[in-house]
Amino acid sequence: MTPKRKRITAGILSAVLPGSGHFLVARKRAGIFWVAAFLLFLVLSSLVRFWTHYYSLIASAWFLMFFSIFAAHDASFRPKSENRPSRFWLFLFVPLVFIPTQLMQVAWWLGGYRLYIVPSTSMQPTITMGDRIVADSHYFRNHSVEQRQILVFKKEGLFIVKRVEAVPGDVIEGKAGTFYLNGRELDEGFEKPTEYSTAQFLAAFGPIKVPPGEYFVLGDNRSVSRDSRQPDYGNIPANHIVGRVLYVFNPLEPTHNKNFVQKP
Repeated sequence: MTPKRKRITAGILSAVLPGSGHFLVARKRAGIFWVAAFLLFLVLSSLVRFWTHYYSLIASAWFLMFFSIFAAHDASFRPKSENRPSRFWLFLFVPLVFIPTQLMQVAWWLGGYRLYIVPSTSMQPTITMGDRIVADSHYFRNHSVEQRQILVFKKEGLFIVKRVEAVPGDVIEGKAGTFYLNGRELDEGFEKPTEYSTAQFLAAFGPIKVPPGEYFVLGDNRSVSRDSRQPDYGNIPANHIVGRVLYVFNPLEPTHNKNFVQKP
C-alpha cells in the first residue's frame, strides 16, 4: 500500500472508530488518545446519566460526528508531508461519521434507555399518538416510584405507558369525573382533552386503597383510557414496571418535544 493510500485508509478507519486509523500510520500515541477519549465520553455519559434529557442526546450525537471528522482529518492530513492526500477525501469521511453514533446507541441501550412509539391516544394531550418516548429502565434501581410519574410497564405482553396517580397506602376515588386522592381533590396539572365525553364507569370508581407493591395508574386522556379504574385492569405490580419515561419527541411534530425529568 502506498503512503498516500495508507493515509486515506487511516482516515476512513478513524472516521468509523476515532483513533483506530492512527495505528495504521504508526501514530500509536495519537491513536490511543483518540480511542481513549471516544470510549471515555461514552462511559462517562452513561454513568452520569447525561442522556436523561432529549437535547443532551442530540448534542452528544452532533459532538461525536464532529469528533470523528477531526479524528479522520488528524489521521489523514497530519503531519504535513508530500504523501498527504487531497482534502477532497474529507467528503468521503463525512458519511462514515454516522457509524460512531451507532456505537453511541449501543452504549445508550446498555445504559438502560429504551425507545417506544406510542400507538394510542390514552395519554393525550401529554403524549400523542405517534410520539416517541424514551424510558430509563435503570431509574428505579436508585429511586422509588412516586405519584405523577409517567411509567412504561408490561401488561398482557404489551408495553404500555400511563401515569402513576396513587402509590401503596393511598386511597383514590372518582366521583362524577372528579378524582380524589386521600380525601383531597386530585391536582392533575394538565389540560384535559375536550373531544370526548367521559363514560360513567370511568367517571366514578372506588374508593380504592392501593396495596403494597402495586400502583394505581391512569391515562391522561381520562375519558378513553383503559387503566386502573377498571376492575379487570387493576393496579400495576411493581415487578411489571419497565422504567420511567424521561422525555417525548416527535420528528414530524417538534412542538411535542418535552422532558419529564428535570434532574438526572
